[in-house]
Amino acid sequence: KRGIANTLNDLGQIYLKRGNIHKAKTYINRSLKISQEMGEPSNIRDAAKQLENIYAKEHNWKNAYEMKGVFITMRDSISNKENEKHLIRKQAEFDIEKKEQEIALLSTKNENQELKLLKNKRAVYYISTLLALLLIVGFLGYRSYKKKHEINLLLKKQNEEKRAMLKEIHHRVKNNLQVVNSLLKFQSREIEDESIVSVFKEAQQRVISMALLHEKMYKSDDLSTINVQDHISILAEDLVKNYAVGKKIELDLSIEDVTMGIKTLVPLGLIINEIISNALKYAFTDTDKGIIKLHLRQDNSKGFEMTIGDNGKGIVNSEKGDGLGAKLINIFTKQLDGIITELNSTGTVYKLVFPKS
Repeated sequence: KRGIANTLNDLGQIYLKRGNIHKAKTYINRSLKISQEMGEPSNIRDAAKQLENIYAKEHNWKNAYEMKGVFITMRDSISNKENEKHLIRKQAEFDIEKKEQEIALLSTKNENQELKLLKNKRAVYYISTLLALLLIVGFLGYRSYKKKHEINLLLKKQNEEKRAMLKEIHHRVKNNLQVVNSLLKFQSREIEDESIVSVFKEAQQRVISMALLHEKMYKSDDLSTINVQDHISILAEDLVKNYAVGKKIELDLSIEDVTMGIKTLVPLGLIINEIISNALKYAFTDTDKGIIKLHLRQDNSKGFEMTIGDNGKGIVNSEKGDGLGAKLINIFTKQLDGIITELNSTGTVYKLVFPKS
């Protein structure tokens, strides 16, 4: 619902900029209603602000004033929550500082008492002096260990909070991409031209490729890297399932068990998406079977090498580099700081070499 509310509000803003106030008001009112059902102060605030501007343009001052009140109420509510969190953090910092001062004061008193005792009995109690020194060292060591332990606990808590926040971000991005995919699917149902429907389907597949990656990040224990073998295998199988209807297409997969970050996997996944989808659409038009090849290995400690293509009829020279897919492949290759070349082999096969980032 949050994604739908945001999308409706964005659509309303687009119509408002285009001067279609009626449609803008319709979409933003729906966004406001959903946001109020969810109790989302920030979404309600944004929708109310937009409606205030719309009603002002219509000279409907009563409704504009009401939306102004809703906007101020939500803005103040959000501000109050942030102030409350700030006060809680400051109180916690004060309590920790107070405890450290108490420990330091207690340590100072203990050290003074021990020094007085040693001064009075220095000549007689050599062994006591040694024991006292050992106790001091032990106490200081324990205090140092305790402080380090408290710091480690605090750092662990902060890392867990950051980890939870990153997981939530990836989860929301995945959900938003699924909303975009659904919108594209619904829109394409109203179109009768098959060529345009095909363009929508390609756009949907690109969105699905990115959504799959964010879902992997959300479910991964290590948010900095993803198992490439599992992710690429699922992506390739999904493409064959969607495009190779009625054909027997074999997947020749050989992917080393390596890990990559999302910065590398996003453009790499989109390159794989473009090459395989193009192969499935054009390489096997004269046959009911074929092979899609995808080999990925780490050629050295600094980079990767991927071989990807098909054993189909190949690309006519006049068609090379003219389509949107070819342009996207070149753009994503530049993002990887890589080099892509077409190999002299049966069908259409590419070799992509890119550094490890």
